[in-house]
Formats: sequence, C-alpha cells, structure tokens
Amino acid sequence: MIVNTILPHHTTVLDTYSYRMQRCPNSALVLLNDELVGVKLVDPWSGVVRWREAYPPSYTPLGGTDMWCLAQDGTQLVAFFEGDGEDPTSTDRFAAWFAVHSEQPAQEIPFPPIRRLHNLIYIWDDELILASDRVPPFYALRGINGDWQFIQLHIIYTRQHYGDWRTATAFLGRTGRNIQHIDQEKQFFLYSEGWQKGVRRVGYLHWPTQVQWSVQTDLPWRGLASDGQQMFVAVKEAVHALTPDGTTAAIYAIPEGYRVYDLDVLPATATDPAALVVLAQTLASPVQTKLLLYHLNR
Repeated sequence: MIVNTILPHHTTVLDTYSYRMQRCPNSALVLLNDELVGVKLVDPWSGVVRWREAYPPSYTPLGGTDMWCLAQDGTQLVAFFEGDGEDPTSTDRFAAWFAVHSEQPAQEIPFPPIRRLHNLIYIWDDELILASDRVPPFYALRGINGDWQFIQLHIIYTRQHYGDWRTATAFLGRTGRNIQHIDQEKQFFLYSEGWQKGVRRVGYLHWPTQVQWSVQTDLPWRGLASDGQQMFVAVKEAVHALTPDGTTAAIYAIPEGYRVYDLDVLPATATDPAALVVLAQTLASPVQTKLLLYHLNR
C-alpha cells in the first residue's frame, strides 16, 4: 500500500523557545510554555501572541512547566512543576493558576497532595478536579477564604456529579492504560498500553459516550493527538496518521534537522482550515522553534 507523505502547508516561526503545546479549548489558538518564565497563547497561523503571562515570582524558574490542566471553556489554566518527581514532601514542587485572555496576574497555588503527576486525570468544567495514577483520592481546587486549596472529595461525590468521566477513568485505571493526552472541550482521553507486555497499542476514549478504540503500533512515539477519526502518532521526525483499523492513512513529514516536541488538532475557522499543528525544534544551535501546520479534510 502506498502511503501519502504530506509536507507542511504553512510554517510559523516562534519568537521564544517552547517545548509544550496544546490547543486552547473553544478556540483555534495554541497554548505554549514561554521559555521557562511563563505561558503564552499564540495564533498558530500568524504567530501573533494573543496573551502572555509570567509565572508568579515564587514559582521556580528552574523547571518550567511539567504539566498543565486546562478549563473546558479555555479561560483558566493551572501549570505544575514537579521538582523531585515522586517525593510528595519536596519543597521544589510548584503550581500556578492563570486567567487566560486576562490581564490578571498569575497566582501561586498549593501543589495538590498527590504522589506524582504521572497518569494525572482531571476534569474542569465548574471546578478543577484531579487525581494521580487514574485512581482516588480526588481533589477539587477551591477558593477558601480568599486562598486556593485542594480539597479531598468523597468518592461518591465524583460518581454522582461526574459519572461518565468516572466510568472512563475507572476503566483506564483497572486496565493499566497510561494517559497521554486529555482534551477537555472534546471530552476524550488518549492512552497507551502494553509497553511492558510486547503488544503496544494507543487508544482513544470519549467519556460522555464511552466510545473507545485502539490500534496496535510499534512506532517509538513521542506524542499523540486525535480528531476522533484517526490517531496522530508523533515520532522524532514524522507524524503517522493511523485509522481505527490500523491503516496508516498518511505520514506528515518534518523538515530535515527538526524534531517533534508536541502536536494537536485545530478546528476549522472562517479563515483557516482544520489542521494538524506540530511543535518542532532544531537539533543544533542556535535553537529555532516552529509550528508546522498540515491541512486536514481537504
């Protein structure tokens, strides 16, 4: 079978070093770490920075963003720096809350009382609720007397208020799937499994409907994205589009000398088509960071 190799339809050069990217919910803009000093919101087609905010002064400048949670409506973000990894007593753990699109400064908030960020699950509509390793206890971020705190929730509360999400997370935890991507607006998880058993798969799970599919792959992937119909599997120097039946629908080529760092899917707008967006960087100095855009559904 001949597989089409697709070159970028558009390239945007970024003004700063970034290694983490995700589409901002309810928009066709992307959120990026702003070097090691903050977060920014960028129009991927023009490179125009629509919003930029620094970490609070108390947030460590040494590690940047290890992970973030995005509100379903795209107006809030919480960024995490894990410090010494799985040591919950580490004083190097930091968390910061951002009001996206706003001039309100970022605020330091307590790091949640979890062991590690690995396999973090969260949902954020009215409030941010999260847990580590896909299993209880669950914590809600709430403002108590003017201060942010993570409050432990009774497991019955999460089942009553977030039943579909809890059914999906229980499945992921019970079957040992590793969570790789969470889309709050589209309400799906992307996961991997079988990396220690020899049969490797990547999968999609839509929590409102429990629609789930996975595909076997031996690709040494670096990141996952999906439009619900296919899985975009990034390796160092390309992105492979896999359909639920395991067919490679296309290969999206990365320019020579660049490496993939992150990827996501953008919706169509009045002026731009739906697109796969890839964050890529040069391998040699001076480092240059680009957004590579590939048209979809054309």
